Amino acid sequence: MKIPDFSLSRVQASAEGRLSDQARGSILAYLRRYPDVDLDVIIRQHREQRSLDQNSYMHAEPFPKVAEFMGGTIEEAKLALMGECWGWKFCALSGREMPVKPSTSSMTVEECSYFIDWLIPWVAEHCGGLQIMLPDEWARTSAA
Repeated sequence: MKIPDFSLSRVQASAEGRLSDQARGSILAYLRRYPDVDLDVIIRQHREQRSLDQNSYMHAEPFPKVAEFMGGTIEEAKLALMGECWGWKFCALSGREMPVKPSTSSMTVEECSYFIDWLIPWVAEHCGGLQIMLPDEWARTSAA
């Protein structure tokens, strides 16, 4: 039987180590769905996925400009940039090198900020001096 992952997204315990009634209720309700099944409980620090604003910026400003420079698609540009930033790994299925992080949705807010800060000078150096607007510059021009 395949049991789907359960996530509360973000849970914070009180100073005494107690969960809120809502969090406890959600966890217990999920556990009751699988009586007599051994389950693993994993606790880790919450990581916020990259923001929609970050995603909008990347798909409207750097990815299309790099795609045009390369003569390829936005998806090809995104994969190339993600691989150059995060590194490459061999995919036995396709027989090709793939980015370690193949999509922007796998990045946290902090990782995406790092990626954007890395991307702008990298593109200027490796794409014939192509200029990429900073996120706040892009936001001002796209709002106008």
